[in-house]
Amino acid sequence: MVLEKEHSHALTLKDLSGDGIIRCKTYLEKVCLLTFPSHSKEWQEVLKFNTIRNLIVHCEGRVKIALSPPKSRNTIENSPGLGLNSHEEVIVEPEYVLKAIYNVRNLLKILYVEAFSGKSDVSPRTAHSRSVKSTRKR
Repeated sequence: MVLEKEHSHALTLKDLSGDGIIRCKTYLEKVCLLTFPSHSKEWQEVLKFNTIRNLIVHCEGRVKIALSPPKSRNTIENSPGLGLNSHEEVIVEPEYVLKAIYNVRNLLKILYVEAFSGKSDVSPRTAHSRSVKSTRKR
């Protein structure tokens, strides 16, 4: 993470409990002291995408073996571009993928503005150029 590289925080992302995007959210709130947009439409959509992502990655898209079949089924039934086949496997249409990309992009824009709105001693341009330099050294 750019913020982790730019500032010497006592904790890293790996030091925090939790999984995936929830752990990242906790890191941004507790370590980087960002005001996370928890109630934003974008974050709520990302949580839904995460449910579908986990269903696909961990259950091969099969609702019946999901950690929470009712939650997965509800998300699918209430999301344009998602459906179920006769075997209760999720079907993802291109429109859903485009919606996911759009929402994630908007959430990242919100977080970018929050991270670099003058609270930090690192400007977006400086952070980007430093991260590019550090990747070139590898």
